[in-house]
Amino acid sequence: MEKENTFPSLVGSFKDRFNLFFEKRNREELKKYFSDVITACLGDTPIGVFLFDSEVKTIRPFVEHAHPVKREDFITISVEVKKFLTEGKEEPHQFEEWTLIPFKRGTNYKGFVMAHQVLSESEIQLVQLLIQIWFQANNQLELKENNEKLAEDLGRNLHNLSVVRSIAQLVSKAQDIEHLLGLILKVAVTTVNASKGLLFLENEESKTLELIRTEGVSDRELSENKKLSISEYIVDGIHEKVIASEEPILLNDVIDPASSLQGWNSLISVMCVPLVMKNNVFGVIYLSTKEQTPPFDHEDLNVLSILSSHASAVLDQARLYTMASTDELTGLYTRRYYIQRIGDEYKRCTRYKRHLSMIVVDIDFFKKVNDTYGHHTGDIVLKEVANLIKQAIRVDIDTAVRFGGEEFVVILPETHLRGAWQVAERIRKWVEEASFECGEDKIKSTVSLGISAYPENGAAIEDLFNMSDSALYRSKKAGRNQITAIPSL
Repeated sequence: MEKENTFPSLVGSFKDRFNLFFEKRNREELKKYFSDVITACLGDTPIGVFLFDSEVKTIRPFVEHAHPVKREDFITISVEVKKFLTEGKEEPHQFEEWTLIPFKRGTNYKGFVMAHQVLSESEIQLVQLLIQIWFQANNQLELKENNEKLAEDLGRNLHNLSVVRSIAQLVSKAQDIEHLLGLILKVAVTTVNASKGLLFLENEESKTLELIRTEGVSDRELSENKKLSISEYIVDGIHEKVIASEEPILLNDVIDPASSLQGWNSLISVMCVPLVMKNNVFGVIYLSTKEQTPPFDHEDLNVLSILSSHASAVLDQARLYTMASTDELTGLYTRRYYIQRIGDEYKRCTRYKRHLSMIVVDIDFFKKVNDTYGHHTGDIVLKEVANLIKQAIRVDIDTAVRFGGEEFVVILPETHLRGAWQVAERIRKWVEEASFECGEDKIKSTVSLGISAYPENGAAIEDLFNMSDSALYRSKKAGRNQITAIPSL
């Protein structure tokens, strides 16, 4: 009797809270709210909401209730429940002290609501109404979740596309494969917000990994790490597992080897992905976070894997291009590449009124070296002089070319004549101080250099090489092992 008196007020309270069904942030909150409202409507009546899986014929609780149906009571009426599920689940069913109400909307059957009491017609209708409202709110949440997932997938795809585009753009930006490796690692680190990045490539002769590029690593740390084996500053031999499986690996809450070497343990997150070319792993990218920064997740690993896949393809193209444009003996660019590069620099300088300098280098008395010590020694001198030239110029900015025989050309963008002179003097001095091995003996050599700069030379930019070559001729005529500039400094 008491329930009948309070029932209208419960209905009124339910109407006031109707919109709250549609304000829940997720389906778990909606389940709990459904349970709270149905409990408020039915008072102390033991109730249960059960989901029915028709394929495996199992029943499981939908949500916990304040006054749940006891397990022993449920077992007692299990035969009647089974009959309800197989024969009459379309309409409410009452027997003894029980009421079963289908938890469904249209043909969408979820399970049933069980009350340990014979409910009145109005109570049954109220429960049915609650069920319909739950379906509406649940569908709304499901639509919202689907939209959020679509938006997340779209954002992820756009992000992945931007990674692919970034890698694709590297081809046009990179001057050589060394420059390209640096750009790839930089994109990898910034894309997943890593603190540190290491790029290792396999040495074709020793078949071991060598550290080629770093990002976010201090000079001091790099100097210390070079004294160690790779396994001493890569977490848990992760690179070996990546190479063996050809699969990326993500590890969270692992001890940073660098910190353990200093006597304390720092927990970091690391990822390692393979660089694969024609089914062969030729390197790895290793990234790590700092302690107390957000760890990597599987989405980061997926993005890094996409990046490494495209990076591998780009590196393969760059390798083929490098082979075609690089002198096999010295590793400097070929004359063919020089023609392309100097043409681009001419256009840029003309259009933007920029400075451009050139150095022409020639090894003094090189024919005598070949005649006296043999061509093998001559090749050693060529390679060592080329290495000194590469060390003397700016990485990723200047271009060193083996122009032919023992003659080299250096292109110096954004460089005035005085700056070019400083580079030339560095080359001249280093070669003069160097000793080149010839069996048990060591031989010495020198170089002569000619430089010119646009627009200081007052000539057309196309005349830059001819003027630098003329300056070289003057250096040789004046006694060699010296520099001549046009115009004079």
